[in-house]
Amino acid sequence: MRSAGAAYDPARPETVLETTLHLLWYSVFATNDAREKLGGNPYDNRSTRYQGSSDDARLNAEVERFSASATALANLAPYQTSGALVRPLITLHTTGDEVVPFWHEILYLGKTWSTAQSSFIPIPVPTYGHCNFSAIDVLVAFAVLVDRVQRGSAPGAAARPLPALEPAARMLPQTSRDLVHDQHVAVRTP
Repeated sequence: MRSAGAAYDPARPETVLETTLHLLWYSVFATNDAREKLGGNPYDNRSTRYQGSSDDARLNAEVERFSASATALANLAPYQTSGALVRPLITLHTTGDEVVPFWHEILYLGKTWSTAQSSFIPIPVPTYGHCNFSAIDVLVAFAVLVDRVQRGSAPGAAARPLPALEPAARMLPQTSRDLVHDQHVAVRTP
């Protein structure tokens, strides 16, 4: 797990197996699907330096290396996002997502900032698992979206708390409570 940087819950050792199985499934099925649809291998690890093993030098010397296909990279271009949003976007993402790492949210946030868009709010959910959200997580995200749409998503738009969620907010983890009460509805990290 250390070399892969894959998420697991240290308090639940069985999540190591869950993570391993999910990543193996993705590696077999999604990688082959991508190769078929894109006309070649879109991944490259020639300059990747792996770390976290008991012998990183040996790991990096012996790991199989792949080059990305120029055709696959060209065919991947239409799937790339710009970050130029035309309406508010709120996302939920578990910080312990073993399939799609949370740092993907941060990369996309960077894209929206580079286009001067402020209508993207990634909401971190501090738990293990892919899309492992509770009903209250989804309701809070929806309330934030409704608030954004009602008041507009322009930078500096007058923010207001979400008073209708006050009773439910007391039952939320601190991260989600901050989203309900924060005047700027900003991203909080766990």
